[in-house]
Amino acid sequence: MGIFDSMNFNLEEDYKPEVLIPDGAKVNGTLIDIKINEKAYCINFNVCLNNNEGMVKADGETPVDGTHLTKTVWLPKPGDEKVMTPKGKETKWQWKVNNLTETLRRLDIQANTPEEIMEGIENQEWIDRDVICTVSVREYKGKVSNEINDMMVDIEEPF
Repeated sequence: MGIFDSMNFNLEEDYKPEVLIPDGAKVNGTLIDIKINEKAYCINFNVCLNNNEGMVKADGETPVDGTHLTKTVWLPKPGDEKVMTPKGKETKWQWKVNNLTETLRRLDIQANTPEEIMEGIENQEWIDRDVICTVSVREYKGKVSNEINDMMVDIEEPF
């Protein structure tokens, strides 16, 4: 018996595209995982959405809560100091350093060096932080999906 003998599906009829959260939506979540992707020179902040009081996705019925989204923060890599951003305002190195700095500040993370960032990730110091995320819709290679455009720690009492 072959693997397909017991299967019954029709890709054209059974395919359901991912239901998306509307572009620009602000949602609550919790940091559940932070990983460094050494091959891509980035940090992936993974968030599980929660406490969104019945908010639903674009189909009007799928709950937002329980959805996992990622915020990717690019790290400076060798050669970036010689390449300008597409707008030509700064080098890629400077843009990535600025973006990393702003992301860590928004998450109330005090880390200034690669060693401090690595130590914080290895020790899972920032896991379980509640965050507020702004979601965007992204298309990459023909696939449309959600990603976190902006994220900041959820501070109960403003200072």
